[in-house]
Amino acid sequence: MKAPEFYAEWIPILRDFAVRKDDDEVITAMKNGCIPCSQTPLTRLSYRLEEAIKMRYKAIMEDFERNQAEAHNEAGIETALTRLKDDLEKLKDAVYIPALPESIRLKFPEAVDQAADAAQHALEESARRDHSGIMSHLLQNHRINDLQEAK
Repeated sequence: MKAPEFYAEWIPILRDFAVRKDDDEVITAMKNGCIPCSQTPLTRLSYRLEEAIKMRYKAIMEDFERNQAEAHNEAGIETALTRLKDDLEKLKDAVYIPALPESIRLKFPEAVDQAADAAQHALEESARRDHSGIMSHLLQNHRINDLQEAK
């Protein structure tokens, strides 16, 4: 897949990114793409990237909820948490785009960190209602908000 050089070339790439289509090729293209220098295309591109991140995050959380619901034991829940963290780390890394101006380059990975923190907090709140303590224990050992730095 060709790395985008113009605003119009980013649109289908971000559309594919939002729905996790051809991830390896799409993310590589995003990492190697050029960003328009003028303010209007940069603003539009930032908006589209933010929307793609929201769509992808929603799908990641839906996958986690489904995986957790289908888990029949502690190992299944652990696998669901591990997948969730892996998906969030991939998202964080993908949205660290070297070609973005320095003033906004970290905005998107930081948004993923904040979403992961919110999800961790919500899971911990939910786990407090689980009297077995299994979920609390798993969340302590498999923190989904302990994401690696974006590269």
